[in-house]
Amino acid sequence: MTATVCQVQSCIYHRSPERCSRDQILVAVKGARAFCSSYRNHDLYETGPDSDTLYMSSQAVDFHPEVGCQAAGCLYNTDGLCYAAAIEVIGDNALDSTETLCKTFLPVDEDDANAEERVDLSLHVD
Repeated sequence: MTATVCQVQSCIYHRSPERCSRDQILVAVKGARAFCSSYRNHDLYETGPDSDTLYMSSQAVDFHPEVGCQAAGCLYNTDGLCYAAAIEVIGDNALDSTETLCKTFLPVDEDDANAEERVDLSLHVD
């Protein structure tokens, strides 16, 4: 399971310190940027789809959401799921999902047969 470090404090799912309360998130791609498409601005939503977790204590919520990934060219994407040990999502003052950024996104050059050898494979979780 991929650990999630979320620094997007404007998201309705953000929990202190740097946690995400969603049970699933999706990383999408626009151009060369990977972003959290599950982001919802807390100023626009009184409650979200996961409103049953909004007011739970930190101890009551599993802060390791399943991470779906549409970044087909990312080293950590296997069959639409992220297999990095952890991802980090940033986006100070984000107003919508495309203003967030998956810092773990690691594009792979399809012609580079040695790409995986250059990455510490201990980051992968089976």
